[in-house]
Amino acid sequence: MTTPLASLIFSLAVVGSISADTLTLEGHVGGEVQIRCSHINADDNVKYFCKASCMTESDILVKSARSGEPNIDGRYSLFDEGSGVFMVTIFNLKKSDSGTYWCGVDREHKHSLHEVILNVLEGKDMQGFGLKQ
Repeated sequence: MTTPLASLIFSLAVVGSISADTLTLEGHVGGEVQIRCSHINADDNVKYFCKASCMTESDILVKSARSGEPNIDGRYSLFDEGSGVFMVTIFNLKKSDSGTYWCGVDREHKHSLHEVILNVLEGKDMQGFGLKQ
């Protein structure tokens, strides 16, 4: 359970630094996964999603276009809601997609990053019931 104080501390930690909060997700080979990224005070900032260190432009898998329009780059899409919230979808998951990703916001002095850990499992999830084929 998150207390109001913990939420405030988390919100303050996100501005200009790496968040202490990590999102862990599971997906299945051949499926897709949606990742909701949220940053405060980032309505008009460029948003991006990357794997590995996120230190260079080549680490970026997909970057935002204008608010309200999805940007698709290969198997990755990013939809910027224009409110500091953006959705990333990875399509046609592969086992090699397992690993650490970062939801990022381009800021003037220091970028904001949220860690995302994705584990891609063999087999298919049957209609959300957790049953595998």
